[in-house]
Amino acid sequence: TGRILSIISDYRGRGLRGVLHAFTGSYETFSEIQRYGDWFVGIGGVLTFRKAAIAETVRHIPIDRIVLETDSPYLTPAPYRGLRNESALIPVIAQKLADLKDLTLEKVASHTTSNAEKLFGI
Repeated sequence: TGRILSIISDYRGRGLRGVLHAFTGSYETFSEIQRYGDWFVGIGGVLTFRKAAIAETVRHIPIDRIVLETDSPYLTPAPYRGLRNESALIPVIAQKLADLKDLTLEKVASHTTSNAEKLFGI
């Protein structure tokens, strides 16, 4: 993470934006990256792993900064670990996020879809 921050610091204030793919960092890392532009975090199957620290971290990350992702064919969510990951498993990740943030699945789907549309300009 330190290397990423040192690279993007040169572009601070120039409208830099993107997604931290397969984010498993801390809330402090999330907060720091926000100082350098318009950043989202990509949350995938790791969120569903039994001992994943990201589960606690996402409780603190605003829902308007989260996009859901598969990292297909890897990082398949529990209970499907060991199988090929695919977009059809996004609802498993969304449900886990909903449970952690005490939101409905529909609310998570709405927010994360809107975030992806904003991020990718669609």
